[in-house]
Amino acid sequence: MSALADFLIDLTDPETRSEFDADPENSMNRAGLTEFEKHAVRSRNGAWIRYQIKNGGSAPLPEGRNMPEIAAGVLAIDVIDVIDVVDVVVVAETGE
Repeated sequence: MSALADFLIDLTDPETRSEFDADPENSMNRAGLTEFEKHAVRSRNGAWIRYQIKNGGSAPLPEGRNMPEIAAGVLAIDVIDVIDVVDVVVVAETGE
């Protein structure tokens, strides 16, 4: 599983979530997220988050593509709040 998927799963722990709420950047750094993964978390865009999970956290947006195109091809939903990690966890575990 990717560092991003692990990070999102860890956010379901109340203590970890509190640490994230207090200092998101430090939490993401401690989790070892790449800059692309951090950007995805900051954006709170479900498609971008899933795209990073599927591509190992090292994938810029493909040349000539935009986020709505990625969303249409990658997720059934366009935007999620990172707080609602259940959908992302399911995506990470099933790859669907």
